Amino acid sequence: MERSNFTCKTCSKTFIGLSFFYNHLENNHHLSFQCPFTVCLRQYSTIRSLQTHLSRDHQLDKPFLAADKTLSIKCPVKSCGLTIGSRQEYLKHMPPHFAEGQVFHCAYPNCETFLGTVGSFRTHVAAAHPLTFRKLLIPKKETSDDLADVSDDSSNESVQDSQNTVNPPQASQVGKEMFEPQSQENNQDEDPYAEFKVKDQLGKFYLSLEGEYLLPTSTVQVIAEEIALITKFSHHHLERSLKPQLQEAGLDENTISRIIANTFMSDPVYNTHHKKKDSEQFCTDYLRQKYWKKNYPYVEPQQVYLGEDETGGKKYAQYVSIRESVKSMLKDPIVKRKVLESFTSAPKECPPTVLSDFTDGSAFINHRKTHHGGKCIFINLFQDGCDYNAFGPSVGKYKPNNFYFSLGNLTSEHRTTSSTINLAYVILEKHLKNSEGEELQDVDKLKVVLKPLLEELEDLKINGIEIDGEVVPVCLLFLQGDNLGQHFIGGFVCSFSCEHCCRFCEITLTEFRADPTTSKPLRTPEEYDQSVLLAKRSWTLFRDKCLDSVSQRNQRLLDNIRAPGSKFRIKRILAKSTFDKLKGIHHKGVKYRPSPFNSEKLQFHCCSPSLAPCISHDLWEGSAKNMLPKILSTFVEKKWFDLDTLNRRIESFSYEGTDKADAPTRLKSLTSLGGNATENSNLVRLLPLIIGDLIQDKDDEMWSLYLKFKVIAEYVCAPKITVKQVAYLRSLIAEYLLEVKRLLPECLYPKQHLLSHAPELIMIFGPLTKLFTLRFESYHVFFKKVANSSRNFINFTHTLARKYMCKFALDHSSNLLEEEVLYDYYNTSPVLETEINDNMKHLIPESVFTESFRVATSVSVKGTQYNSDLYMVIDCEEGCDLKVGKIEIIFLNTSSKEVFFLLNVKPAVNTFQGFFKIHTPAVSYQFENLNSLPDYYPLPSYNVQGHHCLTLKHSMIKM
Repeated sequence: MERSNFTCKTCSKTFIGLSFFYNHLENNHHLSFQCPFTVCLRQYSTIRSLQTHLSRDHQLDKPFLAADKTLSIKCPVKSCGLTIGSRQEYLKHMPPHFAEGQVFHCAYPNCETFLGTVGSFRTHVAAAHPLTFRKLLIPKKETSDDLADVSDDSSNESVQDSQNTVNPPQASQVGKEMFEPQSQENNQDEDPYAEFKVKDQLGKFYLSLEGEYLLPTSTVQVIAEEIALITKFSHHHLERSLKPQLQEAGLDENTISRIIANTFMSDPVYNTHHKKKDSEQFCTDYLRQKYWKKNYPYVEPQQVYLGEDETGGKKYAQYVSIRESVKSMLKDPIVKRKVLESFTSAPKECPPTVLSDFTDGSAFINHRKTHHGGKCIFINLFQDGCDYNAFGPSVGKYKPNNFYFSLGNLTSEHRTTSSTINLAYVILEKHLKNSEGEELQDVDKLKVVLKPLLEELEDLKINGIEIDGEVVPVCLLFLQGDNLGQHFIGGFVCSFSCEHCCRFCEITLTEFRADPTTSKPLRTPEEYDQSVLLAKRSWTLFRDKCLDSVSQRNQRLLDNIRAPGSKFRIKRILAKSTFDKLKGIHHKGVKYRPSPFNSEKLQFHCCSPSLAPCISHDLWEGSAKNMLPKILSTFVEKKWFDLDTLNRRIESFSYEGTDKADAPTRLKSLTSLGGNATENSNLVRLLPLIIGDLIQDKDDEMWSLYLKFKVIAEYVCAPKITVKQVAYLRSLIAEYLLEVKRLLPECLYPKQHLLSHAPELIMIFGPLTKLFTLRFESYHVFFKKVANSSRNFINFTHTLARKYMCKFALDHSSNLLEEEVLYDYYNTSPVLETEINDNMKHLIPESVFTESFRVATSVSVKGTQYNSDLYMVIDCEEGCDLKVGKIEIIFLNTSSKEVFFLLNVKPAVNTFQGFFKIHTPAVSYQFENLNSLPDYYPLPSYNVQGHHCLTLKHSMIKM
């Protein structure tokens, strides 16, 4: 077998031979098996899949498998020189030479294993040169270079003469050295059966049961007890089998007992499941957690006692240390490198002409000026309720409210992946709200329950985290969430039907509906604080009035309530309507208790600004969800189509590319869209292609209103936007709101007003897609699965946090971030000049025809999939037309990880009906680097009435 060097991409260790490489992967990186070849980025979930890949795509099985039909080797004994034609002949031919005292290397090509006895020879051939592949192979220890020189074919001296020169060890000594157990100290990584590796595998096994398969802890305990029982029975069975054989060998009872005892004591599975046998145990939940904390980044959730409820029951929340989570993330080399790179970016004095991330917004620029050298780790905190679809009496009773955070220093494509979103706090939603007794006693419940989170954020701000010997502060940059969550955490009124329903300005709903283009200045911290004082004064007067109205028989109760520092629990004494009115008191939309995150130590204020908007809720689950059905209903009234026709068109439309995964859903009625945010956005984008031919009047006012909304959505959702486009967007939104007032005044919802703030919010926060909350909300899926599978609601938040930390430890046991460029090496081929058409060849640089380039059928770049036949926007022509290119060939530079396209260039004419029509002129091609194109997003084409058409996902900076 050819013994090549294979490097592990995860830890960069190099191994001689596939067997060592496979064993290393199975015992250290069992969650992801990556191909060792540099130019190949494929990775698999099982070792068998990787073996198949290497066999099929790299032909590594042919030298590894020693088939009889292909074997032709020469006997290593020079006095013999016989050519051996099969493995079986090799096994029969060599033993007589060992009887003659010969010592030599293995005869297989490029195999330098030194052989000295018949036993070592047969064991080596069976392990290193099998007829069929085995999952685990035990490669034997390589000898030194001096021993390797013994079988140098260039020497004319006999093996015996060479022995006299180099004085090799005797055959018996060679065999002993090769097969003697190696010390764990010197060869831990190479020994696939080292005891610590078996324990590590068991530890990850139990970790995956809880964090990946979400088994209840009680079920995991049953599995551990059954394994303990099975190992005990297995030892009894082995003892009954071994004892007679050892007696036949003539050993006395004491020796037999000692051999069996010593052998069984080396069984790590038995030892770790019986308390008296080993210090590291898995037989109880406490001992398993002890092992996880010692060997994995398992952070034990901190239980926070919240007091007692009205019935006397104890309330708890679970807090996961942000400091420990960030430290674990920084242990990942890619995460650390990206954080350090964010420190070196040049600070900006003002927003640039092109905004591509929140780092280009004025909020980030102003915050960074407060740090010397601009070095800071930025935390974006998200909070939202997680409803797991409980039913019956459990509805809302155990609904958790989760706080997640992400590192703002990471690039946008890595910032909110499933492995980089971290849990910070879990609390039942009902525990965030005051009971009647707590409200009457003026308890700031939100500030009390968030105390652990706030204290650590303040500590991180002051004391920071050490990176490469330098202490870097950790700052809370933005709070993210849906509108209801942002209003609740920011101390604003949570009713969107009241007059002051905007958290960004002090406009009233009446003023907005009278003139939708009216815009008031954004709130300031000083105005907010003043409003809190005025609201608190109103609240105190109304509370005292309510208490004074209580009958005299409750005087003792009232004295207990009003006593300073009273913790007296009371039941409801106010009417529900009165209590709701008390809780709803505000001044210009600001409640009587400020946001708990307003802190001088944090240098944070909810009006600084720092409460980021979420376009998914404002656009797709707000304006589009409620307004689009009303527009469609007018078309139904005009008899252009009916609801059944519309649903039939939606369901039968041939969706292409990524649109298939989130295809729009049918409408149950014309009152509201029924899809989620992504499905609703696809419906808005593709509607002109679905029903455009049914619109009998293209100048219809309602149709024009929809088209205007579609254009606004393209600008608001743009990943990059220029300052000039922001100015154009402001005028476009003003025109749109005036049209809504004229045509659909009932659709002037508060979220329509939030749309009017979009231009100035883009200048503050950068492109609003960079602070998208749907990636955080998708993380709720994990906790919903835990809730449905745990079957235990006693201290429910502890169950959620514990399962999450098991998942966290598993995720952090391997690389957190994937490579930016991923492709299937099997579906690539070398760039052959002879296979490229002559009219394309002159466009391709000569460097493409080198070994570092390959042709790929598809490639994924930063999570976006590129295939042939998709279209890329090349430029914006004069007027409103586009210059697009159909991907013909994808070129990949395997060394620099750059992607290039050979594009079939075509003009796309704007129909001003929500899509572009592709024309087919004379064939022309263009060679482009993906990074040089104005937009990264590939667009599928749709065949509409015999024409190929495109509809944009978002606008581009050249439009």
